[in-house]
Order: sequence, then C-alpha cells, then structure tokens
Amino acid sequence: MDQRGVRAMSRVPSLTQGLQLALAFLNTHDLLEDPPDLLNIGRLQRMGTRLGCTPLIESLSEADLPELRRLRGQLYRVFAGETPQEKVSALNNVLATLAAHASIEASGSESPGSAAYRVAITGPADTDPVRAFGLSIGDAIAHALVAGGPDRLGVCAGTPCRCVFVDRTRAVRQRYCCELCNDRVAAAAYRARATG
Repeated sequence: MDQRGVRAMSRVPSLTQGLQLALAFLNTHDLLEDPPDLLNIGRLQRMGTRLGCTPLIESLSEADLPELRRLRGQLYRVFAGETPQEKVSALNNVLATLAAHASIEASGSESPGSAAYRVAITGPADTDPVRAFGLSIGDAIAHALVAGGPDRLGVCAGTPCRCVFVDRTRAVRQRYCCELCNDRVAAAAYRARATG
C-alpha cells in the first residue's frame, strides 16, 4: 500500500523470448500429460528454434538432462513460493548455484536524450551449456520479477495442473496457466453445482 492507502499497481512484465523459453522449459513437467516429464533435447531444440534462442540450446545434449531437470526443479520453486520473500529467496538460491553475478549494460532501447540501462545476470566466461542456459532464463525470470513483482509469478490453480505462468493482467488476478485449465475448472464447478 502506498501512503494514501491505495494499492500500487505493478508493471506488466514484457513477454521476452527469454521469458517465453523459461516458461516453456518449466512447463516440460506437466501433470496433465502421461508421462508428466516431457523434457528431452529434441523438445528443447524445437523451443529454441521457435523462440529464436537456438545458440543457447544447441550445445545441450542428452547427458545434460539430469542437470536440466534439477535446474527445472529449482526454478519451479520461484513460481511456487507462497510469499514474495520465498519467491525472491528461491531465485537468489538458483542464481547463487549458477555462480551468477550482475552487471549493468545498455538495454538497446535508448530514447533520444537519455540512455537506458538494465541489470544483466551473467556468469563465468567458461560457463558450461547447462549453466549458460540457466543464467539466460534466470535473467529473464529475474527481470519479470523485478518489473512486475513476485506476485506475478504463479502456479496454475487448476488441480492437478501445476504449470507455471507470468501474470500479465493489469489487475494481477490470473489463477490459471491457460484458458484450457480455466475452462476445465469452470466446467467441473458447473457439473458439481448441477449434481449437488
């Protein structure tokens, strides 16, 4: 709340290629699928191609899958945290594990008469492919969290789905990862009312 008692509105995070890749990667564990673990290198390569992030993924191999699954689990906690502090702490833990550090760089969206800068999450120069991938999507998640606040990072309320999402609504009221889950929950509630 600000000093006048009015809740301050957070900015809507940009849906960058990096953030789209992060969400797609995290949602390769989907409890509505059988089996729920959809992570494989072919899928990652298709995601990278579709999102224009091919160089980030082309060095990954099948041997990296256990480490990628561990990274996915750590990043999932950022979205699943029950409080803003838990979400921030989870992201900080992931970044520390990746040996990340922050630097200031030009954003590339400079307006005339003023320079625009942003904080970039980077790592050691000799970074292995999984760490490079983690740093890139960690950077995208960090920017979404800072731009919109931790409450914009969420997990689908459409049980049993537990896919993650970034709430890009103005009112910050999104509860489901997609329209399909929203419709599925609404249909189940309608059936329960009709038979109750």
